Amino acid sequence: MRYRNSWLNAKVRAINSVANNVREFQLVPEGDTLPFSVGSHLDFLLPINQNVELRSYSLVGTYKKNEPYTVSVKQLENSRGGSAYMWTLKVGDMVKISQPSNHFELSLNTKSYLLIAGGIGITPILGMAEELSNKPDVNLTMLYLGRNPSEMPYLETLNTLLGN
Repeated sequence: MRYRNSWLNAKVRAINSVANNVREFQLVPEGDTLPFSVGSHLDFLLPINQNVELRSYSLVGTYKKNEPYTVSVKQLENSRGGSAYMWTLKVGDMVKISQPSNHFELSLNTKSYLLIAGGIGITPILGMAEELSNKPDVNLTMLYLGRNPSEMPYLETLNTLLGN
């Protein structure tokens, strides 16, 4: 199987629970983290079912120099293997990742924004909320939905950032 990206080895630096069935993985690539825009993702080459398969996970938050990349993964009952594999990782394990890329860029060409997310879909949106909340001339409204608060990653972060 051939992939176009150049692959980096990254070490799992930390793993945190951020909601029921959602784990946050902090990753430190060889070299250094590269700047990324909100909405970006990392591709992962994962050994799944005796194959190497590509999975993509959104980067959480905004780029901060010398900070690890952060992705969050929901454990799925009907996983095709990606979330199941990610949930086997331990601190110190190595994974193959791409450099950040973005197919979901935030456009900064208006004064009013409505951000909508549901459950684990918050991962690319959190950075957008962070970035927009720091712009005093922007009107930001956000809708974040989930089955119950315990299944909504980063809910407390958003409450602190944006209020209820």
